[in-house]
Amino acid sequence: MTTIDDVYLPFSSEELTEHFAPVQSGGDVGKHLSYYKASAERARAYAESPPIGSPADLAKALKAARQMEKDERFWVVAALMSAFHASHRVTTLTALLARCLGQTPPMAGLASWADALA
Repeated sequence: MTTIDDVYLPFSSEELTEHFAPVQSGGDVGKHLSYYKASAERARAYAESPPIGSPADLAKALKAARQMEKDERFWVVAALMSAFHASHRVTTLTALLARCLGQTPPMAGLASWADALA
């Protein structure tokens, strides 16, 4: 399995594609996937062969190559994918939801996050 990036997004294109929500406005899976793949490819290309040029050109190339490291979209998708694919998925997601949204789901009829995920 080839990951998009071993550190910042350690999931394959296929795994990631399975989790894209089917949205009506601009929900092109290929477009969303290409965003992550292009950013990871810029980082790989830079690491394999750093460019030569003026300091301004080098700074611009470095910024593009390292965008993935500070990109909230990468951090969020990696965190959610890791929680979803955790060996104890319900426990992990229950703890995450409770920490973010409180111990009780804000929906009538659900006493706990475990109930919501059952």
